[in-house]
Amino acid sequence: MTTTDSRRLNDLVERCTDDSRLFRIARADRADVVDDELLAFARRRSCFAEALAIVMRTTGATANAHGTLSGWLRRRRFDLRAALLGTKHLGDSLLACAEQGARTRERYRRALRLEWSVDVRTLLESQLTEIAETHERLLVLRGAT
Repeated sequence: MTTTDSRRLNDLVERCTDDSRLFRIARADRADVVDDELLAFARRRSCFAEALAIVMRTTGATANAHGTLSGWLRRRRFDLRAALLGTKHLGDSLLACAEQGARTRERYRRALRLEWSVDVRTLLESQLTEIAETHERLLVLRGAT
């Protein structure tokens, strides 16, 4: 695995970590109807990050499990907005999750433009499929709020 491949996989680990954290924050603004789904989404993204980290470790690379600075800034911006307005709305939380998921989906698409071994490509494709399905589900949930 090249340095570029490791960087690309590490970027995906960070994005999945960001997604997981945002889903968990959104749970705090939840209606009971979506609480279990958001937790499941968070857990799945954590699993995605761990699976990619394992692939990286097999090649001697180390994954960053802390997420990205931009993900942290997005979460703080969301918290600041809620503090200024005095409330959080479930629809806003779901929209933030959907937007973050769309960014993650795009990163996966970019990663899949690179050459990968069959097993890594299969892993990335299956994760991308689930990320796209989650994104669509978040949009449906947001429309229901």
